[in-house]
Amino acid sequence: MSEKEALHPDLGEIAEQSNEVDRPGDASAPADKALDDRSDADGALLGPDDDKSAKQRLSEGVRKDAKKPAKGTAASKATQGSRKAGSGKSSKKPNTKRDVDDKADKAGKKKGQSGHEAEAASDFNAEESEVDGSNAYSTRDQEPSTNTDLFENEISDLMGENVVEEEWETDLEVDDILKKKAQLNPYESACKVLGIVPASSFASKASGQSEVILKHRGLGPKGAQAIADVLESNTSIQYLDLTDNWIESGGAHIGRALQLNRFLVELNLTDNRLGPEAGREMAEMLTFNGTLKILNLAGNRLTDNEAIHFSHGLKQNSTLQVLNLSHNQIGDIGAIALGSGISSNDVLKELNLGWNHIRMKGIAGFVANSRGNITVNTYNFEKNGLGETGSNIHQLLNQSAAIQYLNISGTRLGDGGITAVAKAIESHGATALFKALQSSSGLKHVGFKTCPVSICD
Repeated sequence: MSEKEALHPDLGEIAEQSNEVDRPGDASAPADKALDDRSDADGALLGPDDDKSAKQRLSEGVRKDAKKPAKGTAASKATQGSRKAGSGKSSKKPNTKRDVDDKADKAGKKKGQSGHEAEAASDFNAEESEVDGSNAYSTRDQEPSTNTDLFENEISDLMGENVVEEEWETDLEVDDILKKKAQLNPYESACKVLGIVPASSFASKASGQSEVILKHRGLGPKGAQAIADVLESNTSIQYLDLTDNWIESGGAHIGRALQLNRFLVELNLTDNRLGPEAGREMAEMLTFNGTLKILNLAGNRLTDNEAIHFSHGLKQNSTLQVLNLSHNQIGDIGAIALGSGISSNDVLKELNLGWNHIRMKGIAGFVANSRGNITVNTYNFEKNGLGETGSNIHQLLNQSAAIQYLNISGTRLGDGGITAVAKAIESHGATALFKALQSSSGLKHVGFKTCPVSICD
């Protein structure tokens, strides 16, 4: 008997029992028994301190022996078959850690093993499960990731994507709401963009009323711009009065808006200090607008240059009937240009040039250039310098049979000029209200055969 056999008398029996792994049935029982016997033998030879390490080494030796079945045995063939089956789609469900632990507990209870021995049997069975299926999890090297963890991770990812998508859809819904609100109330939206407080009276009337009056509200240029944004597409406002709001350059926006607007009929921008830029835009608007009939631009610091632009606009316009350019800074050049403009216009009925800087040359040029107009029935030249003789007014009355109203008060006419104008009116056969005699200090009453006129101090 060798020294190894002397130290381990039951070694031969243990080797025979390890070969029983190849036999059908429960393979864990022989291995468990061998492990018990070897552990008992080592426990007799080693001290209590070395007991645990010796058991671990013996356990590893037993597992290695169990994993290498002899060639030709039934266990070897079963192992090869299980490997071939593992290379394809295995129909056998791989052992999980719970299954391995259950087997170890059963084995420990059956053989009366201690807690340490049951754990060793569990490790052995886990190694056996690796041989049976290639998809089995290893219980020694790493903890298997459970299906629950994977499911939770997938759910978290999906929830994250859904949250982003829902937030994105929510943003789109908010944008749609804002767009609809802007369409329903474009004035308030324009005021918000410009950083101004909306005029409540305009906001309430702009959506459905035909007449909007906003006098003396201090709208300013930005307020006018907000209103212009509404006028571009508004279909309800027909009369708009923005008197005395100091809109200044904001009038340019209104002028451009009216190039697109097709519903506004009357616009009053009196005393708004429009100036050159806004004046030019208003004049150019006449070329494109086809609905505006009354335009009041009195008191807006318009000069000869703007009057020239209005002359071009009047030649192209076919709807404007009343144009008020009074209380501006139009001189002789502007008056001459306007005369040329109305000569080609056949719809204008009233022209107000009162309180400007027109003198005799300007009136003479206006009368000469306006020859041919047969539609204007009302002229206002109040507070302009027409001269003492009044010959230009006499000529104007003779060349137009349409004149029904003529205001030449405060035009420096002398008594001779007034008499000449009166005779022109009598020969003209007009029934107009004649105010020229108010500037005369000598005449108290002038009688006409067809039109008696009483003069009061």
